[in-house]
Amino acid sequence: MAIGITAEHEELGAVVRRFVEASAASHGPRAVADADASDPGNVAGQAAFWRALCGLGLTGLNVPEALGGAGYGTLELAVVLEELGRGCVPGPYLATVLAAAVLAEGGDGETAKALLPQIAGGTRVATVALTGTLHAEAAPGGLRVSGSLEPVLCGAVADVAIVPVVRDDGEPVWCVLALDDAAVTVVALDSVDPTRPVARVDVDGALVAPDDSLAVV
Repeated sequence: MAIGITAEHEELGAVVRRFVEASAASHGPRAVADADASDPGNVAGQAAFWRALCGLGLTGLNVPEALGGAGYGTLELAVVLEELGRGCVPGPYLATVLAAAVLAEGGDGETAKALLPQIAGGTRVATVALTGTLHAEAAPGGLRVSGSLEPVLCGAVADVAIVPVVRDDGEPVWCVLALDDAAVTVVALDSVDPTRPVARVDVDGALVAPDDSLAVV
């Protein structure tokens, strides 16, 4: 099925392409592959490169304007991702914009309202766990969540993850999980692509507040 590409989309793609070409030598996949794999800046696609990419406003592309983003949608993201993919650009961009999309769709609480401007500004890195499920029991103050998820794209460099949870009544829900929580352990896993790091997220009784549960399944 064809999609409608406008002149504005073509210009957006050209801007991203020029950025990727200008950055390839110092921050491209070869630089990442040759760098120390234990360096978090390298795993994240290098800090300077990430700041520059965020400076273009790309991390806020699909964040609502009222929350500091550009308010665009899937088509604009496809244009950007095509150019980043063309240049094999490393880093957590895909993981972060996927998380932003889920938050924008189902997060009308204070957590989403606080996180989305930070994602748009590039100060928070987010991801979505697309495989596995955590389990939760009702607890004072929210849900008590446990289990393991793997592989989580960019899990070792993200600040927060949107995770699938099954409540004790059998109902599924997506929740926002802070990866620096004392009840959360993140273990970097070997990846066939060093520019696309993955991790296992182990959760042992983390408390998820009501505002951290999203209205999407």
